[in-house]
Amino acid sequence: MAHKTPLATWLYLNRTVLAPTFTEFKGTGELAPGLFDFSTKIMWQGTEIEGRGVDDNREIAFEKSVAEGIERIICAAKNINSVGLAVSGGSHCPEAHAKFETLERFYLDEHLHKRIPLIEVKSDIILPNTFLAMNPECEVRFFQMATPTSLYGLVCQISDIERKSFGFALSDSMENSQRRSFLESIPSFCWLKNKNELNQSASSVPWQISKEFISKISPLLGSIPVNDFRKSFFPKLVSEEVIYSDIPILKSALLKVSKYKVVNMSGDL
Repeated sequence: MAHKTPLATWLYLNRTVLAPTFTEFKGTGELAPGLFDFSTKIMWQGTEIEGRGVDDNREIAFEKSVAEGIERIICAAKNINSVGLAVSGGSHCPEAHAKFETLERFYLDEHLHKRIPLIEVKSDIILPNTFLAMNPECEVRFFQMATPTSLYGLVCQISDIERKSFGFALSDSMENSQRRSFLESIPSFCWLKNKNELNQSASSVPWQISKEFISKISPLLGSIPVNDFRKSFFPKLVSEEVIYSDIPILKSALLKVSKYKVVNMSGDL
């Protein structure tokens, strides 16, 4: 599989330098049959960098994990954050993904900082069905962010009596946003079910399942009637140039890189 997709091919050709190791987390697929969950770890300038990818297509899941690893190299080399940064190989353009991710974080922050409620919406996808059939004690719920009508920002909450995990997505399709937010939430839920609590510190818990985040978002979920739902404004997006060709290891990579940020009246976000 390492040679079947563009970024994976590049990593395979640079394996002696980056010393990649790959892990397929079977637990995610056992919890939600049909899903594939990959971790790609690489060594770059003495630092271990990890990318993660989840999808119902095995090759795409693997490619996502490699892409995230490359994103982390760029962020470390350029001293930038990963919000609104998207990387792809081949003919796929990452611009839409970068824009959507920037807006996703913007609207989520709007809800959290201004305490704007989110409304619950019904599931339009079949992806969670096998998971729920095998885990009848669990719930999968989707909550919609206050966005302009052309956008669908979603929070997916997967929970049982002991734990909650969250995933987020924004796109121009309700179905796509539900699918992507579920795919983002399920690995965290699997991690929560399988983690050894004695070996976990607060700093090792991903932010989106931390006690602090859960305490902030839980009161906002499904707490208003639909007819009171607020639509937010569309912020100004600006493109940021990210030059990766001066990062030696990436010179040979045929990448497309896109990064966006939100600019508002009070400054950059």
